[in-house]
Amino acid sequence: MALNSKGNFKIGSTEYSPKSLKITYDSLATANSGRSDNGTMVINWVRTNIRKLEIEMPPMKMSELSALLNAVSGKKYNMTFRDIRTNTEVTVQMYTSNTQGDCYSGVLLGGLYHGVQFSAIEV
Repeated sequence: MALNSKGNFKIGSTEYSPKSLKITYDSLATANSGRSDNGTMVINWVRTNIRKLEIEMPPMKMSELSALLNAVSGKKYNMTFRDIRTNTEVTVQMYTSNTQGDCYSGVLLGGLYHGVQFSAIEV
């Protein structure tokens, strides 16, 4: 099922509209990668193009915040979003490694939590 907006993401069947979404791509190299004695760079890749999404949500009600944190905390989950490299919608297995206290920084203001942030990292 297609996302309603290119900047949105889905966890399960719930679609979210973030305030901001930044996608970065990481690569993992083996411990023996690095410069050789003659200065040549030698890289032995374990895995490349690991997606990491840094997400900031707009102001949220406590019930919305609770549902979101329950969806991402302490487990692997499937997330659908538009991959900026391929310009296609992808569904990827992700995890959020932060503890709940680090997962968001909310200030209760007018019944809404502001500054809700978390990272989703590809498994």
